Amino acid sequence: MSDERRIADSNHSAQSTCPTGRHHPSPPMDSLLQDVRFALRSLWKARLTSALAIVCLALGIGANTAIFSVVRAVLLESLPFRDPQRLVMAYETYIRPEGKPAMGSVAPANYFVWREQTRIFAGLAGYMPISRDLGDVSEPERLRGVRATTDLFDVLGARPLIGRGFVVSDQPPSGAPVVIISEGLWRRHFAADPNLVGSAITQIRLSMPRSR
Repeated sequence: MSDERRIADSNHSAQSTCPTGRHHPSPPMDSLLQDVRFALRSLWKARLTSALAIVCLALGIGANTAIFSVVRAVLLESLPFRDPQRLVMAYETYIRPEGKPAMGSVAPANYFVWREQTRIFAGLAGYMPISRDLGDVSEPERLRGVRATTDLFDVLGARPLIGRGFVVSDQPPSGAPVVIISEGLWRRHFAADPNLVGSAITQIRLSMPRSR
């Protein structure tokens, strides 16, 4: 009789210790959920401070992204030209009135002397930044470009998408004015028309009125 009761008690104890099948969160998960709820309640109570912190965080992330984009485009990525590691920019040095040295653009006469006498560079091209107003379009646009020597594209190792590059006969004063436009301008104002090659483009120079 006592043996049967002992077996029954053992079975009852075994049944009482069996898992019920329910999933209880582990203590670390409980702590994480409590921390999240507490953080959300704290943010909701200090809504103004939370909004300012989020805005400052967004501005900081945006500024860092913009700076990284510029650094990547200027310093990290290679220039989109043939042999970009061989390209250099030459300047002239001069002495300022206060006696300090400075760098400036190369005088045209010096450029032609350098081009004829250089034994260091495989090619030497010159350019000068300019700006023009584009006419004969529905919305005139201020364009920024360069006035360059005819060998600029040869030195850079670049070729136009359509049409031709500059040739020696384009050189002033005998050559007719020739312009090579960017792909963006070609698509934006001329609907990527391939027949634009060889046609005339009107440039309008605007003078600022003098103040009286």
